[in-house]
Amino acid sequence: MFRCDPAYAVVLDSFGVLAFRLNEEAWMLLQIGLGGYVAGRSTEKITTQLMAARNKGGSEAKG
Repeated sequence: MFRCDPAYAVVLDSFGVLAFRLNEEAWMLLQIGLGGYVAGRSTEKITTQLMAARNKGGSEAKG
């Protein structure tokens, strides 16, 4: 039996290649997961930059 990776299933479904279609719940779950990933990565990058700026500014004020 052929087992498909979920990422491949999404891509193949987008192009209409699969014999079956992913249901609406699967697409909703994918959107929520992707949205959470993007928000988390953005927060991580912004926080890193803010902390670096804060530490840089703090060291100049001491000197």
